[in-house]
Amino acid sequence: MNRKLIYFGSLLTIVFLFFVYACQKESKTDAVVPQTLVQVPGLVVAPGNTFTLEFPNMPPTMANLLDSKDTIKPCMTVFLPTNYTAKTKYPLLIYLNGGSGGNGKDPGVARKICEDKDFICVDLPLFKNKAEGNAPTTLGLNDADCKFMWSLYRQMLASLAKAIPNIDPTHSVLGGFSNGSYATARLIVQSDGEVLKTFAAYFVVESGGQMLMPDLLELLKVRPLLMLFGTKSNDPSRLLQIAQATTSAGVKAVMHEMKDIGHAFPESEYPVVRDWLRTVVMTAEVSMFTGKNAQKIQSSAEQIDHLQKGHLKDLRQSQIWASGGTN
Repeated sequence: MNRKLIYFGSLLTIVFLFFVYACQKESKTDAVVPQTLVQVPGLVVAPGNTFTLEFPNMPPTMANLLDSKDTIKPCMTVFLPTNYTAKTKYPLLIYLNGGSGGNGKDPGVARKICEDKDFICVDLPLFKNKAEGNAPTTLGLNDADCKFMWSLYRQMLASLAKAIPNIDPTHSVLGGFSNGSYATARLIVQSDGEVLKTFAAYFVVESGGQMLMPDLLELLKVRPLLMLFGTKSNDPSRLLQIAQATTSAGVKAVMHEMKDIGHAFPESEYPVVRDWLRTVVMTAEVSMFTGKNAQKIQSSAEQIDHLQKGHLKDLRQSQIWASGGTN
């Protein structure tokens, strides 16, 4: 009898130790995964409401790294359109700021672009991959930074989808200015196709040479793309080169010259993006398929081209160039 008790007790001990080991292993794994969501007290999902989702366990933002006085933890701020209803799906409109990217607290630019309606406006901060050794953090971004950034954005957007389940990815838009436009372009390339599944259209303001990169243009062939460039900060031959590159790659892009504007995105140019959203993005049935469904995508691209020809007359009078063939 005693032997049986000893045997049974030993068996229980082994099971208990295995359980403790498994829990510790799972805990270590969880420790490297940023916290997905901190509940916001009093969060109300209602038209015109703004709320912030915090991610205190995530790595510091680019703004944190560049300014030691910036102690705001990683977060995303969301504005629900004034015509929001839980019965309707709404696309995201994410605008990534230039420079250090800000702290994710103000979706004001996106709100002004869409005039507070039709889109769920989101402000996300920029992130940089950890520099090697004691190398200082710089303002520039690279592909490794964007790959790292998407690993965090993926989690932030998943948390948003839990809070707001009626998001429409088939008309969602990602865009930005300067560093934000660079991030927009390279996130598309560095996300293993996930950005293409999350957003249907893209806009870049003062984007620079990345719009000439073949890997990006290949992925953008079947998506609405709007590019805005200041005439004071870009040589006309450079703009022509970008227009020719997008045309040759088969990208259905619209290029807009911001007259007498340098490296900036003034509010006076917001209507250009707004009109593009309403006349191209919201009216296009953009296929979110890839690979075997290329024919479906091609059909969508042809429809977008038709929409551009039919709806961008007023925009073309404002120095809009359509590299897809409209004049």
